[in-house]
Amino acid sequence: PKTKRLQFMAGARVPDPPIVGKVTSHSIALYWKEADHAHTYLIQERDKTSLGSFVTVYEGAESHCLCTGLKPGSEYHYRLKIVNNNNNNSNSPDSDWSQAITVSTTRQTMSCDNLHKAITADDVNSIKVILESDPQFIDIPDINGLSPLMAAAKKGRVRIVELLLSFGADVEYCNTAGKTSLMEASYHGHNECIRLLHSAGALWSQCDLSGMSVLHWAVDGEQAETVEYLINEGIPVDVVFDSTVSEWTPLLRLSATNGNTAIANILISNGADVNRRDKEGQTPLMFACLGGHKDLVHLLLKYNCCTTIKSKHDKTAIDFAALFGRE
Repeated sequence: PKTKRLQFMAGARVPDPPIVGKVTSHSIALYWKEADHAHTYLIQERDKTSLGSFVTVYEGAESHCLCTGLKPGSEYHYRLKIVNNNNNNSNSPDSDWSQAITVSTTRQTMSCDNLHKAITADDVNSIKVILESDPQFIDIPDINGLSPLMAAAKKGRVRIVELLLSFGADVEYCNTAGKTSLMEASYHGHNECIRLLHSAGALWSQCDLSGMSVLHWAVDGEQAETVEYLINEGIPVDVVFDSTVSEWTPLLRLSATNGNTAIANILISNGADVNRRDKEGQTPLMFACLGGHKDLVHLLLKYNCCTTIKSKHDKTAIDFAALFGRE
C-alpha cells in the first residue's frame, strides 16, 4: 500500500507511529511495539472526508488492531497514543500522539458477482482467491437474494459448501422469504450438503416466513431420499413449527400441491397422521380430492383415513370432490 507521513506538532514524548500490516479493499491491520499491561494503546483514524477530525477506533492493551468497514481505494490517516495506567507515576506520563501515517486501501478488483460466477462454474480455486482477497464477500447475496452458501447448497456443490463454511459463511443466513441454505439443499435433494450444513450448526427447527421447514421443502421438491434422510435424522414427520401460518404438516402440504404418492407413502409409513387438520379444518383427503390426485386418494383410503370429517365450512372430502367436478 502507498504510505507517507503527515507532519504535526509533537510533545516531549512521542511514540513511533503504528506499523502497517495487511491491507485489503475493506480493512487495514496496524501494529506497534510489544504491548504491556501497564499501558493502554489508542489508535485514531481519519479519512479524507472527515474534515480533519480523528476518531478513536481502538483502545486496549494489545499490540495490534484491525480497522474494518473501510472503503476500497480510499485514503486513511492513523496515529498512536500510549496512556499510562498508573496515574500516580509522574515519571511515566501519557505520551503525545505519534506522527500520523497515511494508508490507502486497495482497489476492489473482485466483487460478489465474481464469487457467485465462480460458484456457478464450480471453480473452487477462484472462490478461494476471491475470499482470501476480501472475506467480506462471504455472505453477500446475488440479485436473487441467495448468499454464496445458499447458491452452493442449491447446486449441490459439496466442495464449495465445505470451503465457504471454512471461511465462516453464515449457515443461518436467510433471504427475504426466510429461506436458508439447508432448505435449498433439501428442496434439491443434496443430502451431503444437508449433512455438512447441519454439522456446521444449521438448525432442523428453522422455518421460513410461510412456516415451511426443511422437511416441507424436501416434500415440495419431491425428493424421496431426502425425505427419508431427514426423518431418520429425527425431524418429526408431522412437523409444524409455525402455528400462525397454515398449520400444514408435510403430508398436508403434499396433498395440497404435488400429490406425490411415493413420498406420501414414506410419510404415512413413518407415522404421519392421515386425518390431521389445518387451521381451516381441512384434511389430506380433502386436499387430494380438491386437487384431483386420484392415486393419493386411494393411498389415503388404504391407510384408513376418515371420509366423514367436516371442515370449518361444513364440507367433507366427498363434498370437495363433487364441488370441483372430481369423479
